[in-house]
Amino acid sequence: MEKVDHIGIAVKSIEKALPFYTETLGLSLLEIEEVQSEKVKVAFIDGGNIKLELLEPLDESSAIASFLSKKEKASIMWHLALPVSRRESTNCRKKGSG
Repeated sequence: MEKVDHIGIAVKSIEKALPFYTETLGLSLLEIEEVQSEKVKVAFIDGGNIKLELLEPLDESSAIASFLSKKEKASIMWHLALPVSRRESTNCRKKGSG
């Protein structure tokens, strides 16, 4: 494994969570966007050699909302993304399908 590409963190509110990352930790907010297909709002944060994604549900039917409803915390890690080459990705798919 070369490095971690990014960490996705499910949060109930980007507005409430963001100051911890930008003010307390001193990280830079890159952008905020809505991903309607996933029913989430995403805040992209530059953590130096790693990117963080804060993922806020846009409505109760999103996977993030369901995930958060099962937890008692205001934020929790949702995913860890590792970069892979196209070749590695193809090999993983082949192994998984056969």
